[in-house]
Amino acid sequence: MRSKPLQILLFFFTAVLMTVISVKYIPEHLERQALDRLMLSELVDDSSRRAVWLDGSTCLGLEIAPVDRPCAVAWHSDDESIVTVDNRGVMTGRALGRTVVTVVTDSGASLSMDVEVIRKPVPSGSDLPEAYQEIPIVANGHTPIGSDYIPEELMSIPSYLKVNKNGMKMTRETLEAYSAMAQDAERATGQALMVISGYRSYETQKRLYDEDVEYYMNRGYSREKAQELTERTTNKPGCSEHQLGNSIDIGTGPSLQYDFLYTRAGAWVTQHAHEYGFILRYPKDKVEKTTIDYEAWHFRYVGKEHAKYIYEHGLCLEEYIELLRAANEAADEYAKTITATEYLASLGN
Repeated sequence: MRSKPLQILLFFFTAVLMTVISVKYIPEHLERQALDRLMLSELVDDSSRRAVWLDGSTCLGLEIAPVDRPCAVAWHSDDESIVTVDNRGVMTGRALGRTVVTVVTDSGASLSMDVEVIRKPVPSGSDLPEAYQEIPIVANGHTPIGSDYIPEELMSIPSYLKVNKNGMKMTRETLEAYSAMAQDAERATGQALMVISGYRSYETQKRLYDEDVEYYMNRGYSREKAQELTERTTNKPGCSEHQLGNSIDIGTGPSLQYDFLYTRAGAWVTQHAHEYGFILRYPKDKVEKTTIDYEAWHFRYVGKEHAKYIYEHGLCLEEYIELLRAANEAADEYAKTITATEYLASLGN
């Protein structure tokens, strides 16, 4: 039989232990449960839209209860062309649009959220188009594209469009825009356009370049001077935008026309090409910027938004790209100060 002092001691120890549990562990447990419920409630009931910057990443930073036990989770994006999400919950915006991102725990709990990919906003005071982040590719002596570059979706020019030789090609979007422009030009002027040159491979450009260099050398110029003269009208292989598949030489006949602007069709195209997404690539007053002599016949497809801005502001592509790059740098700096979700909420959408 235990002694009375020992019973008193055990009772006292038990009382102290229960007090510690009541004061410390039970509140902590209840607090954790409340926190867990709060996090789950935010995920399930929050109706505000989540957003991520285009070409940017954001971490959802979610914790799955209980916090004192490792919990395996799996992330899933309904459309990975819009948003991808890794095993840490980091979402990356791949293309403009909306999709659903879902997280599933090892206990079977599943939570989904709507996610929208948005552009970083155009810097304050800028009148650049919304597509300012989409900087057109340039091929020139400063930015060669290499011998292995072949554009996607090259298509042969159909028979209802005039070409100076069979088998010529353009990219799909260039062909669709040119087809509309050529037909409208003929209806408006009565003159049919002809494609003199479309896509050129690296090898074709090399042959044309070498032929022009040889032409000048045969007239007594040194190779260095012959190359200098050639490059005023013919780019080095790998430096021609014809290799991109979105540049075309056009006229009203099979030969290049220095007076193309003064033909009925040429005057119409020069004034309306931007409405179809084309720009006059080498304007007369921009030789210092382009380093290429004026070419009345050479048009480049850049898309309607870009073409409209370039035309209305009297720019060449090099000048426009300088503006785009500066705007992108400013937008990147702004996006460091605010999340895409916060920005979307500030618009009240």
